[in-house]
Amino acid sequence: MSTSLAPNLSPNNPYLGIMLPYTPLHYLLLDKGPDILVMTSGNRSGEPLSIDNADALDAFSHIADYFLLHNRDIYFRADDSITRIQQGKLRFLRRSRGYAPLPLDITPPADDKLANILGCGAGMKSTICLTRDRYAFLSPHIGDLESMQVQNFYKDTIEHMQKILDIRPVCVAHDLHPGYFSTQFAKILGDQGIPLIGVQHHHAHALACMAENHLDGTVLALTLDGTGLGTDGHIWGGEVLTCTYKGFERRARLDYLPMPGGDTAVRAPWRMAVALLYKVYGPEIMDLNIPFIRSLDKTKLAFLIQMMDRQVNCPLTSSTGRLFDAVSALLMICHEVSYDSQAAIALEAAADLEESESTAYTFGMKTGIDGCRIMDTGPSVRQIVADIKKGVHRGRIAARFHLTLSRMMVGAAAAVGQETGLDRIVLSGGVFNNDTIFSQITRMLGAKGFKVYTHSIVPCGDGGIALGQAMAAAALQHQQP
Repeated sequence: MSTSLAPNLSPNNPYLGIMLPYTPLHYLLLDKGPDILVMTSGNRSGEPLSIDNADALDAFSHIADYFLLHNRDIYFRADDSITRIQQGKLRFLRRSRGYAPLPLDITPPADDKLANILGCGAGMKSTICLTRDRYAFLSPHIGDLESMQVQNFYKDTIEHMQKILDIRPVCVAHDLHPGYFSTQFAKILGDQGIPLIGVQHHHAHALACMAENHLDGTVLALTLDGTGLGTDGHIWGGEVLTCTYKGFERRARLDYLPMPGGDTAVRAPWRMAVALLYKVYGPEIMDLNIPFIRSLDKTKLAFLIQMMDRQVNCPLTSSTGRLFDAVSALLMICHEVSYDSQAAIALEAAADLEESESTAYTFGMKTGIDGCRIMDTGPSVRQIVADIKKGVHRGRIAARFHLTLSRMMVGAAAAVGQETGLDRIVLSGGVFNNDTIFSQITRMLGAKGFKVYTHSIVPCGDGGIALGQAMAAAALQHQQP
């Protein structure tokens, strides 16, 4: 399709965000100016939105040609909401302006009322949640809690919502990761005498989906994302769980991969590709005759191998997001990232979705010493490398990878469902923003007789975590004497 849009808009991503004019000012700008305006949030990278003229002038004078200023102060920041249509239904990537903090009518897990609970959220795409009676109130989008400015905005948001909703929490729920600012903030409240409840990241994901679908009892959960600290001290993100509001059991997972350099590997997908290949090929990786290996500095490659051999700064992960990163780099699509999920988005965009379902790669399934099923991607990796050597187009390989991942996850969920007799399954985690994965998995699970429940009123990513935390805390509060 021919358009007048610049080619560097949304590169390596087939999706564009469209915003209809919602103020008279927008209409005036479009009436007197160009037919299309490219607009983005007014914030420095990693910081919250600028809300006063002086800050905006200081932040953007080097890139903006003109400023439209106003003498009316902005009282409180509110980022734009982002939605998309998946399987004919509106779903949130970000629930913010225009929707938050409108209440969510949530079925309480044990009583006809929810206590006043604060869910502190996670570390990325942060929101907070306050509950009262039968309602949950999710905040507008706050962002990634790394900079001091966003941390201050996080604290301001909690105080602002407590004030406007007249809710003072009697219990605080938080993520298990001790390094998250949200967890550290919860600990401060705990020191003031407010009871604290730690909730595992993927359990919270699952409960958020249960809550918005008004589910109770025990369900299966397929939770696929990038990062979440597990109860074994490793980083999870490719899990099949059995869940109630009070607890969960991990029944299947992706095989662990090392993350050479820890968080550095999140920003450098090529490191995850090295980890994936080294797990399968061992020292033979140095002699693999594929473009990815040839593109690497052999000194850096040897250093990463040494790190993994000695287990130095190489936390283990079962993250689906990191697996996407690895394959994206392996196919020479994305070696480094400048924003969250960039490698996975580019991999989906590259996939040739005309591929037949008969072309999935093979994978393994084994049982760990703890009885948890382990999904082994080793056979798939060998077949991907063979395809690369044969010169198969990367679009075909990317499509086969998507299909393989979907079949592997559905196969694990089906095995757990057969063992437990459970036929209700909730899908949560940021990987389900991938429309290919979402569509394939929901269709396959439905074909196997599962009743599939998905997100529509809260984001499937970390923007919904706070709701799940609050629901876990509510259930555990009710069981206390």
